[in-house]
Amino acid sequence: MSDSEITKVLEIPTEIFFPNGILNLDALIKSNEFENAKKLDFSGVETVTDLLFWMLKSILSKNQNFNREDLDYLLLNGCANISIWTLNYLNLFNKRNLFSKPTIKLNERFSCCPRISESLMVSLNFDAQINAQNEQIFDQAKCVLINSNSFNARLSENIFNLNQIKSDKNAFFKYIKLKLSKKKTINFYECSQSNSELFLSEKNLVILTYDANQDEETIKNSVLPRLLIVMVKNVLPVKVLILGVGQTDTNFVLQIHSSVNKALKILEKKLRKSVDLHLKNYLNLNFNLQLELSDILNLAEHIDYLIKILDYGAINIDNYSNKMLLIDNVGLRQETPDSPEYHMNEVNNLITNITSADFAELRSLKAPPSGVQIVAEAMCYLFSKPASYQNFIRLINSPSFINQLKDFDLNSVNEYKLKHVKQYVDMPNFNPDYIAKISKTASVLCHFIRSVYFYCTSQDMDCN
Repeated sequence: MSDSEITKVLEIPTEIFFPNGILNLDALIKSNEFENAKKLDFSGVETVTDLLFWMLKSILSKNQNFNREDLDYLLLNGCANISIWTLNYLNLFNKRNLFSKPTIKLNERFSCCPRISESLMVSLNFDAQINAQNEQIFDQAKCVLINSNSFNARLSENIFNLNQIKSDKNAFFKYIKLKLSKKKTINFYECSQSNSELFLSEKNLVILTYDANQDEETIKNSVLPRLLIVMVKNVLPVKVLILGVGQTDTNFVLQIHSSVNKALKILEKKLRKSVDLHLKNYLNLNFNLQLELSDILNLAEHIDYLIKILDYGAINIDNYSNKMLLIDNVGLRQETPDSPEYHMNEVNNLITNITSADFAELRSLKAPPSGVQIVAEAMCYLFSKPASYQNFIRLINSPSFINQLKDFDLNSVNEYKLKHVKQYVDMPNFNPDYIAKISKTASVLCHFIRSVYFYCTSQDMDCN
C-alpha cells in the first residue's frame, strides 16, 4: 500500500471535527475525501471510540458503493481510546468475527493503542486449533480454575495424581504443570474468586466451579460475579466451563445452563437498550459519554461472545471414576428448537440462496392475495416502513434489499416492531406451508419473519 493511496483523517479539512475536537461521523462520511479514499488512516485521532466504529459499521452496511475490503486496511495506530472491540465491529461488517484470520498483521493497524495489549494482538494471530493438531502447545497454554470465595473444590488435589506432577504448595492458589505428551504441556491454576485476576490471560480455558448441593439461585449468584470478572479483565478465553462439583444429574446441569444463560441475556439486553437510548441524540454526546457508552456496548458484545463459548458439566469427586458429565453448549443449542440460536440459524439459512429474481412474481401483483399482503405488511414493520404493499414493493425494488436481508440487524428489532409483527405471527394462516400454496418467495419471507420474531422473543424481549 503506497502513501498516495492513504487518506489521513487528521489531514481532512477541520469541518469533519466538532469545535471540541470530537470527530463528526456524519460529516466524515459525506466528505469528498472519504468518498474518494482508497485506504483510511485514523492514526493519532484521539477522539475516536469503539462506539464510533460500531456506528460506522452500521452506516456503511447501507452503502452499496463502499468496498467492504477497505475496512481490512483501516489504520488505527496510536488511537488512545479504542479497544480490541473496534476490530470486532469492523470484522462484523465483513461477516467475520474477532478471531478471523487478519488480512494484515494487527500490530500494523493497532500499534501503540494503550487499551490493546501486545499479548492480545499476538493471541489473535495465534491459531490454537492448528497448533493443537500439530502438537505444538507451548508453556503459555493455560487452564485457570476459579472457585467461589465460599467453596473450594480442591480439584487439583482430588483428581490429579500428585505423585506424577509438580505442585506449588502456595496457600492461596495451586499450580500444576501437566505434561500431556512429548510436546504438549499445559499450566493448570486453581484459585479463588478474590485472586483470579492474577492468573487470567488471553486464550485460557477457564473453569468456574460450583457446589452441586446448593440450590439453583445460589449457584447462579455464585457463577455470574466470576463471569463478570472475566469480562472486566477483558480477556478472551477459548472456552468457559461451568462445572458442578458433587452428586447431580443431567437435568440439574440443564437447569443451571438455562438459569445462567437467561441472566446473561437479560443483562446484555439492558446494556444494548441503554446504548440505543443515547444514540437517538448522537450529535449531542460529549466525549466522556461516548467512552462510557463504548464500555457498555463492549460489555454487551463480550456477554454475547461468552454465551457462545460456555459449556456446562458436573463431576462427583467423592466417587471419581475418570468420568465427567459434560454437556456441550453447542449441542444444547442444536437440540432445542426453542433456543435463540436455532432461530438464528434458520434466518441465516433462509437468506443464503435468495436472489433478486425471486421477487419478480411479487412485483407483478397488482392485487396481492391476503396471504401475500400480510407477509408484505410484516416485512414493512421489520424494516421500519409504513405497512402497505406499495411500501413493500419499494423495499424489494431497492438494489440493496438482498444485502439488507443478509445483513439484517437483529438488534434493530425493538419492542414496537415486535408488538406489531406479533399480530401477524399470531394469525392462523401466517405460516410458510400455507403461504407456499400462494407464493414460494412470500413463503420464504414468512419463514424469515417468524424466525426473526421467535429469535428475539426467545431472548426474553418484552414484546407484550
